[in-house]
Amino acid sequence: MRKFGYLLLAVVTFVNFSCSDKCSDADAPPLASLFVAIVDEATGENVFENERFTANQISILLEDEQEVPFNFLENTNSIHIVPLQPLAEGNTIFITLNNPDTNDVVIIEVQFDIQTLNQECFKLNQVVNVQTPNHDSEVVNNSYQIKI
Repeated sequence: MRKFGYLLLAVVTFVNFSCSDKCSDADAPPLASLFVAIVDEATGENVFENERFTANQISILLEDEQEVPFNFLENTNSIHIVPLQPLAEGNTIFITLNNPDTNDVVIIEVQFDIQTLNQECFKLNQVVNVQTPNHDSEVVNNSYQIKI
């Protein structure tokens, strides 16, 4: 009986240590993304709060005119952008705001890189080196505020 007990203990110990995979699909982070708020340079007001533009008047494209997925966050009047298959360096997207009622069209060029950090269970991709060559911008609460 003792031999069986030792054998059972050895098997349980071996299974616990050999199959110890602390990682799961739930640990995988979301895709690299960035948050953008667009403000009026003269007044400092968010252009969606002051209704200069609406969420339906936003389009985001790559240089080859492929659409980039995004979500408009009504509670913060900001845009959550999720670039598809970004390159490590030299990514460019164009945010177009087009109000046909006022003929107000603004095109914002956003350049960025993707940094990959190797974690224990996954690779974490982050958007870094964000530049808006034709507009002033700053980071406020992890969101890029772009002035137009």
